[in-house]
Amino acid sequence: MRQHTYLTLALALAVNAVLVGIAVVLLHSVPALEAFAAYLLPIGIIVAIAATPPLAWRIAPYLQSDRDEDDHHRSSDHMHAHRGAR
Repeated sequence: MRQHTYLTLALALAVNAVLVGIAVVLLHSVPALEAFAAYLLPIGIIVAIAATPPLAWRIAPYLQSDRDEDDHHRSSDHMHAHRGAR
């Protein structure tokens, strides 16, 4: 599997926890919604589960290392330094 997929899978648990936490806090902080918590909480959990994969997929590239890009820049800078020394 690709690195992006591994990061997405690892990140999915954290994303899901945050989304469910937002749903729970929202339900318990709004008095009008608290009366319907028995119905809205399962809906919030289902929505969080459905929203987790696309959100984790979008966030994963931001967690990837820039090492490959940095190595490329360093090697090209290194080549330019040697060309100037000739």
